[in-house]
Amino acid sequence: MRRNFTLLWLGQFVSQVGDALLAAVIVFLTISVSPPESGGLRAGIVRFAATVPFLVFSPLAGILADRFNRRGLMVLSDVARAAVLVSVPVLWHAGHLSWGLLALAAFLVSMFSSVFMPAMSALIPDLAEGGALLRANALLQTSTQLAMIAGMLVAAAVLGAAGPGAGTSPGTMVALIGANGVTFLFSAACLVLIRTARRTRLAPPSAGAGLSLALRSPLFRALLFLTAVDNFFIMGPAMVGSALLLKRNFGMGAMELAIFEACLAGGWLAASLWLSRRFTFRVPKGKLLLLGMFLDGVTYVPFFWIRSFPLLCLAVFVHGLSIPLITVPRTALVQERFPPEMQGQAFSLVQMTVIGFTSLSVLATGWAGDRFGAPALFLGAGIGAMVGLAGAFSKELREAK
Repeated sequence: MRRNFTLLWLGQFVSQVGDALLAAVIVFLTISVSPPESGGLRAGIVRFAATVPFLVFSPLAGILADRFNRRGLMVLSDVARAAVLVSVPVLWHAGHLSWGLLALAAFLVSMFSSVFMPAMSALIPDLAEGGALLRANALLQTSTQLAMIAGMLVAAAVLGAAGPGAGTSPGTMVALIGANGVTFLFSAACLVLIRTARRTRLAPPSAGAGLSLALRSPLFRALLFLTAVDNFFIMGPAMVGSALLLKRNFGMGAMELAIFEACLAGGWLAASLWLSRRFTFRVPKGKLLLLGMFLDGVTYVPFFWIRSFPLLCLAVFVHGLSIPLITVPRTALVQERFPPEMQGQAFSLVQMTVIGFTSLSVLATGWAGDRFGAPALFLGAGIGAMVGLAGAFSKELREAK
């Protein structure tokens, strides 16, 4: 178990560092290759293209994860994502890169990611059984934030080392995207080295069984609904609004965005570590999740007034503290309420809700950012705080242990 899980953790850490490189530059790269008057909208479209596959393909991805070899699906996904991302610098040097091709690349990467994520979540029980399962999930959660911090700091260092003006040049940014592609090849190699015992697998559930189970559960219906609304109000400002705020209101570039995102990941990591060390599951998971949703929205409201970059970094660190209060109990609730043979479909359903509504949010945010300004986006995100309060009316979720 230790060898296999270490390989999974290492491959994920490296590829997630690469994902952070992509996140640090994709919005600025889109704005750089777009006319000034439509940069915000096109950045929103690219972010939309990066998230909408999860809404479209997640149901199919869950079925594939339950019916086929999960590790094989993950390797295929990694290789395909590597090919797409490496093509970006090739297109740039050939003089053919446009914002439309960036949107296509983002769509394809996310399409293969939509297969990878439920397959990985369902594979974890094969690598960490019994009492080690919760520890394995916690370790993967904290490693994600470590990777984000590392990736953002690497991006900031590379963009800063490129010299004045070069840090926001498309050439430097496409090189970082190509590096992300290489990290997926490393992840694929780690997955190939994993060795698990051959098991007699249960007959896979019928297509749509996971959705049927969810619809029969009042708690799960409430969980999915509140997650959808929360992501619609929060994720657009987080993914598009932050770049618009730094570029248009602070006059800063991709390097400062990388530092900003690293501060967000720092808060996320600090809260994850605190939960893994201090939190016991005697604390009601439903109430913890509702508290997290409330704080997720209300901690964005001060961004409307902040005009100091150090203070903005502190504010986003505080915002990051709220995120594990949502993700940790949500994951535990899903794991407890779905049988093992339906794990792929269960996680794909959550994935479809989380990232699917994120796609709608970033598209709306790109449009609103061009018309109302970036600070107003974060004031509007405060509406998301009402989600946590509204969720208290769900007895099933409020009393979920």
